[in-house]
Amino acid sequence: MFDNLRYSALIIAPHVEDYKLHNSGGGDVRIFGDVEVSRENLLKSCEVIKARLDEAGQGSQSIGIARLKLREDAMAKSHRPREAFTEETCQVIGDLGEAGELLVLVSPPKLDRLLQKVRSLGQRGSAHLTSIESFTLVGTERRFPHRIRSAVSYDIEHYGQAQLKIRVPSFHLFGPLYQEELEQKLLTLAGVEETPYLHQGDFAVYAVKVQDMSQVMAIASLQFIEQLELMPTYKTSGSAVINIANLRLAINRPLDDLPIVAIVDSGIDPNSPLEPLVYSRERFVPSSYCNPSHGTSVAALAAAQEGIVGDTFIPRCRLLDVTVIPNSDPSVGPTEKLYENVLVRRLEEAVQKYSDVKHWNLSLATETRTRPTTFSDLGMELDRLHKLYDVTFYCSPGNYNTLRTEWPPNPNISSQDWVASPGDALCGITVGSCTSDDSPDDAMAPGGAPSPFSPRGPVAYSVVKPDVVEVGGNLARDRFTQIGVNTISRNGEYCTDIGTSFSTPRVCGTSAELAACIVRSSFNQCNPLLLSKTLLLHHASVPSTLTLGATLRLSDFYGFGKPASLEDMIGDPFWRSTSLICGQLFPDGQDIVIEDFPYSDGLCNGGQYWGQVWVTMVSEPVVDPSFKMEYARSSIDVHFGVVRQTTSQGEKFVSQTKCVHTGNDSQVSLDRNEYRWSPVKQYRSKPLLGCSGDRWRLRVHMTLRDKESDTVRVNPNKAREYAVDVVVAVTIADPTRSVQVSNQMFHKWRARGNYLAQIEVANRLEARFASPSGRF
Repeated sequence: MFDNLRYSALIIAPHVEDYKLHNSGGGDVRIFGDVEVSRENLLKSCEVIKARLDEAGQGSQSIGIARLKLREDAMAKSHRPREAFTEETCQVIGDLGEAGELLVLVSPPKLDRLLQKVRSLGQRGSAHLTSIESFTLVGTERRFPHRIRSAVSYDIEHYGQAQLKIRVPSFHLFGPLYQEELEQKLLTLAGVEETPYLHQGDFAVYAVKVQDMSQVMAIASLQFIEQLELMPTYKTSGSAVINIANLRLAINRPLDDLPIVAIVDSGIDPNSPLEPLVYSRERFVPSSYCNPSHGTSVAALAAAQEGIVGDTFIPRCRLLDVTVIPNSDPSVGPTEKLYENVLVRRLEEAVQKYSDVKHWNLSLATETRTRPTTFSDLGMELDRLHKLYDVTFYCSPGNYNTLRTEWPPNPNISSQDWVASPGDALCGITVGSCTSDDSPDDAMAPGGAPSPFSPRGPVAYSVVKPDVVEVGGNLARDRFTQIGVNTISRNGEYCTDIGTSFSTPRVCGTSAELAACIVRSSFNQCNPLLLSKTLLLHHASVPSTLTLGATLRLSDFYGFGKPASLEDMIGDPFWRSTSLICGQLFPDGQDIVIEDFPYSDGLCNGGQYWGQVWVTMVSEPVVDPSFKMEYARSSIDVHFGVVRQTTSQGEKFVSQTKCVHTGNDSQVSLDRNEYRWSPVKQYRSKPLLGCSGDRWRLRVHMTLRDKESDTVRVNPNKAREYAVDVVVAVTIADPTRSVQVSNQMFHKWRARGNYLAQIEVANRLEARFASPSGRF
């Protein structure tokens, strides 16, 4: 029977019995070379490092940072020399910018203890020494490379000063004698701020202002400094063309019913038609440096229903104006740069004060550049604020200034700009830009393609970014004529804007509405922000486009795709059903295992199943900012398939989904190791599934990296510190669109006895969803 109703997605809490121990045993120790040769090489390396520390002559307490390079085929945690490098000897405190490069804290006494340990290792520990390729002291060139040195010299020559940042191990890692001397040695250097502006696990980041290169080289000569580089600056990610018109704000319901979105930008003009929507203001920029043009345009797209600004402006959210970006247009007034340390302090103050506001839009970024190998400092700081205050950041990935001149792109052209900071925030939602479907024929990019200025991913450790795309404009082939999205300027005039600045708030506003509906469901066993992110990514799809070259993936440009409509995320048509499994995993060997996962009766007959299945897993990952490459410390894997009874083997599990990138018609399977540590994974069945079995099983399993695994192994009580919230969305659909799947799945879950909730549509959305295809 056909109907035009929408059936709410089902939020499911697993039973206690659905958490089951996962049996995993360690395998045989793998040896990658001659054990005694590896031991002798490490002993020699320790002596060389000791000699170099003595030569440096930096006071009575010589401290340095060494680079432990692992063999390319020995990077797995089971192969690493964990028995040798411990807190008692020379501990691993982070990593460098390439895979298998670990940072080790060294001093002559620590190296003496390491020498003793290496000589006395047992069979397993000795075998793990063969994973080491080299062990060397990090030199000045690695701490302060020539390209950064040239950039600093340029700033000093042209501006009379340079703003830098330095990353050093936190002083708590050293003994009392070391702490006092090293801290004094650092802070007595000219230009170093007294307190760090970032704390990153076992590291601290300080801001530095220098006037000449001698100051810089004095800092770079310190052996205990891990990195020295220019302080990044941040700017808006879009431009506008003004066309005067009138706008009328239509408010037909109490504004208190609307969710709040924070616009972290250049300000919202108090003279604009948006003023009634402004919940509060937090201004960090002096009035003489304020230019709210960009912020007002961004705010309009966040607040407009469906992100569409028309003559009649129907609001979907209220606005928190957080003014952090100073004017950069000399024609408007005095200008100023926004340095990262200033942005971080302003942002944390605002988030701390308004932590009840859960959606924060950041349409700002650094300059795009080559592919990042490490996660950015600001991206990691946003993750810290996200976890501390339970907020979500929606980030622009920046704009690709060189422009992508063709679509599909030429896979042989390597000079492409990658997602910029803070678009690599692991827990944030990064929004790229795509063109509208009705783009003209003479546009630079065809309809539905990524915008010419939207940068590509992935980011460090092959994490998929951007997460999604939304319409953010296009350019004509003359490279100058803008084909923008409609919004308003600071005084309420219509304008058309292009840039990822203007795709980002459209998704932020939609997510705020989605989360508000989830909150109404009164399901308290899962964070509504994690649920809304899962639905956003789960129902996103890649617009119809041409197949890319073999070295490119659609997710490099689209992420998981363009979000579905709000009603399609909240509910399903009768022929499909979405179940949201909400759980929490701990590193104690327990998996979520639903042995008799419900499957629609209309899609099976006598043990034969058909249909289509897609699965999205979104987790709240364990992170450690000490590690800028191996930053994500937890991995969640999902297995969904059928269980068959066999006479010889008992039960046999046969997976029916594969971990994939989102694609067009074809799916590209993911390399298990490359994407293992991503907090978002998608799995899909064949377009027309056909299989046999006795029942369906869902298994959700967590793995931690070596540092965390060792901590839990030594002290099992620490397991509670590494809890990971996870949501697994499972959609079961009838490709022929004829079977009533939704009702059947609802009754199957209820019969199973799980705690069940449905997403409730807010009253103000009921009229909007009253079309024949959208009624709930």
